[in-house]
Amino acid sequence: MSSAAADIPEADLPDHYEVVNGQVVEIAPRSVFASEIANRLRDHLMAYVLRTNTGRTRMDMMFHIPLAKVYEYLRAGAELVWVIFPRQRQLFAYTAPDTAPRVFTAADTIDGGNVLPGLSVSMVGLFPAVADEPQAEDDE
Repeated sequence: MSSAAADIPEADLPDHYEVVNGQVVEIAPRSVFASEIANRLRDHLMAYVLRTNTGRTRMDMMFHIPLAKVYEYLRAGAELVWVIFPRQRQLFAYTAPDTAPRVFTAADTIDGGNVLPGLSVSMVGLFPAVADEPQAEDDE
């Protein structure tokens, strides 16, 4: 299903498709490993929302976005976009389309910066045990 998307609203696309650079493209399915990381991060973010009474108006949470969409989100006004590379155990934090991302590794603690003040998440706690990691899988 790769076609021009000028007249197709993204909301009308099936769940596993999206528009990237004006083209409808299929989103690769998430692995169980990547889903577990996304679930753990979502739990931390929801606890932050409840603890700080931030509410959903401040935080739009999207999971499993393609790398190609990062700059599109930033240009549209997103203040913080995290991209996780599960196999490398890294998280890239993007804050502006013209700025290099901040890279967090397995030993680091993620912070929310000015966007999510007071948020602190250990990278170690995001990733399942090494024994649970898939051996041959290409996640983002």
